[in-house]
Amino acid sequence: MTGLEKSSRAPRPSTIRTHFSQSEDLNATDNHTSTSASPYKYDIPQNKRSIKLNWKWPDQLLWIPANWSWAKIRLALRCAIAAWVSSVLFIIPTVQVWIGQASFLLLIAAFLSPPVDPFLAVLEREMLISLFVAATWAFACLAMFLANLARTNLDTSVSVQTALFSNGKYVEAAPSAILAVFIFLGTAILLYIRVHQGPGPYLFATLFSCIR
Repeated sequence: MTGLEKSSRAPRPSTIRTHFSQSEDLNATDNHTSTSASPYKYDIPQNKRSIKLNWKWPDQLLWIPANWSWAKIRLALRCAIAAWVSSVLFIIPTVQVWIGQASFLLLIAAFLSPPVDPFLAVLEREMLISLFVAATWAFACLAMFLANLARTNLDTSVSVQTALFSNGKYVEAAPSAILAVFIFLGTAILLYIRVHQGPGPYLFATLFSCIR
């Protein structure tokens, strides 16, 4: 074995250690790794790349993330539009004159029977409400017609305001009895339908018919 081979197999000197701490060595290693892996000279450290916000809703507002979906937001928008249209119709004087003293039912119907169900269910409920209210109105008109036929003192020149504040001058027994019988029969029929059908689309139909 020649002297050249002996010099090539000579032991290598030990690695020179500096007086850095272990954490500084690890940081240096991470920075070297990220710099070599990234094509850019300056890169964001790996432990700072993802920032997560740990937002916690208050207990009073937990219903917001639980209902934050397009299906439920669409229902809220539909109900809001229906309530807005009812409010606009309520403040128009012409609509109040046309509907009469029951114009406040527009707002009550918008909140008691909002369009939160599917389209066919809402259509069925609104058709039942319209049908029952129209039938009740026709039944009341028939009662007033028969009561008017039973009157003995008929004066068409007297206004409604004068008749209401006349201390019972225009009140007669026979027309009052006819109206009482019709009110009793109509209310009994509506309540029977309400109890027989149970909770469902007939609930508000019978309710608004009794109010009418």
